[in-house]
Amino acid sequence: MSTYLIAYDLIGSDKDYDDLIAKLLEWKGTRILESTWIISNRKESAKVIKNVLKALALDSNDKIIVIQITPDSKYASYNLEAKIRDLL
Repeated sequence: MSTYLIAYDLIGSDKDYDDLIAKLLEWKGTRILESTWIISNRKESAKVIKNVLKALALDSNDKIIVIQITPDSKYASYNLEAKIRDLL
């Protein structure tokens, strides 16, 4: 099982985040920043996760990145809650 960091930008003021957020919540995701989430215990690859989310809410001008977090991943943060840092 893997943990992923997901960040996205939906370009335009008329974007509907509801389906995207519903899927991330269904996957028991944790929102760590406005458009950045962590999901854990996933069997799917980063590419499969990206494709699922893309099909739900992304247009050709939107952006998304899905990064697998491993025990060796290095990061730096500021002002994140302890429960979020524990996911990383």
